[in-house]
Amino acid sequence: VVQAGKASFSIPIELGAADKTAGKVVPQVILVITGPRDISAAVFTRPTPASELLPRILAEIEARGSDFSATAKYFRLGG
Repeated sequence: VVQAGKASFSIPIELGAADKTAGKVVPQVILVITGPRDISAAVFTRPTPASELLPRILAEIEARGSDFSATAKYFRLGG
């Protein structure tokens, strides 16, 4: 949701059943990229390794010459 001067989003994040049962702690990183337009390379429909996705995003940002910013947050699920 984009509003004057801010944006918010909501996505479901949860442990799989086996991880819940085992009491596992699973590290996660969420990366938020903001800018003046959508980034087509950031659209994906399956889990995609950062090593594959991030170079495509960076290449698109560099090709467009626009100002974008990124913020990352580490957290853990479970445990």
